Amino acid sequence: MRCGQKYGYPERLMPKLVKRERNCRECLETDSKVQSNVKLSFEPNEKYPSMANVLEVGQDGNGGYSVVAKADIDVGKTILVERPFLAYLNIRYGCKCNICLKSNVNLVPCPKCSVAMFCHKECQGSFLHEYECGVKFMEDIDENISRMSSLRLMLLKKRLAAIQTSYPFLKLRIGPNVAKNLDFPWFISNIYNLLIEIPKIKAMFQSMKHRRFLMHLIGHHALIVKNNNCHSVMTTFSPQYHLYKLSGITANYFKSSCLPNVFVGDCGGNLVGSTIRPVKKGEHLLTAPIPNLMKPKSERQHILWIVKQITCKCVRCEGHTASPEQCLEISLDPSVYSIRSEYPRLNFRNVEEVQAFVKKCGEVLTKYGHIMWCHELGMVLTMYMSILSRQSFFLS
Repeated sequence: MRCGQKYGYPERLMPKLVKRERNCRECLETDSKVQSNVKLSFEPNEKYPSMANVLEVGQDGNGGYSVVAKADIDVGKTILVERPFLAYLNIRYGCKCNICLKSNVNLVPCPKCSVAMFCHKECQGSFLHEYECGVKFMEDIDENISRMSSLRLMLLKKRLAAIQTSYPFLKLRIGPNVAKNLDFPWFISNIYNLLIEIPKIKAMFQSMKHRRFLMHLIGHHALIVKNNNCHSVMTTFSPQYHLYKLSGITANYFKSSCLPNVFVGDCGGNLVGSTIRPVKKGEHLLTAPIPNLMKPKSERQHILWIVKQITCKCVRCEGHTASPEQCLEISLDPSVYSIRSEYPRLNFRNVEEVQAFVKKCGEVLTKYGHIMWCHELGMVLTMYMSILSRQSFFLS
């Protein structure tokens, strides 16, 4: 309004300008408070409230844990809504709130640094950024990921003075393979130098004893991040760069497979799991280890080894595939042809068009999702997962 008066806005139109200003301010305040309304398709599990009650956590036969279905589950059901214990941006990019990773809201930049943007005054006043503000942001993506993940996890203690006392998890033993890895002490030193540059943290660790304790704590936090489920979201303009990461505990119980029946993505800063193939009672819930299922086995195995140091031994990697008759049936289905032809022209900003496409994919996967891997099924699965990922990002 003041700008209108300053630059000679017509007096007769000033009431309309005042009204527009008031409406804009109301929208800014309302949009900033919008929360993700995604909900479980079933009642919550008593032991694991972030997971649906049609699931249970059990042993996988190899000494680990796995999620098993207690009942038949259709395609498109939301079975996991988990608030991550760790969430952070990997690159300087103003499409997400620096604290809660909320999108599609009016973001306000930090007045003190050139990196962070916030969706609301509560996030802007977060204790996390109080410590992070001014910390050098690394342009090297991998370097920044390691720095910011450990920094954010350390700061989640809220009161850093409390970490000077002993915690049970500090008694965890570091395995010999980790201890012999030269990258591990380098990583600890790198994060330690980052933290000790922050004045508020430096003041809490004055003695050599306390600084050694801080190094020990960093090492254990590194193992916590490494051994828990991390969901990475890639940038649309550069697929090799990960825009941000969400780390969950319950999501870590889901095993991975190159023939998944669950997609875990982001929606409003939450880890959300949706079924992408029909799940029968007693079946294990399996998530995709990499975004693109169409890559050949050698590339999938290579990516998995670099990221998680594991070798996938799922049914697909073991060589089990659909029969030629099943592959032919899928390839000749008009709905499958329609999906493959519509996907390249899909307008992701058109909500109705996206929802119609998701429904069509769901119908095809309900019909053919029970069979083993084949190229045609993989194409539909990959497009369906891509839509769910984009839908969560744009519509959260």
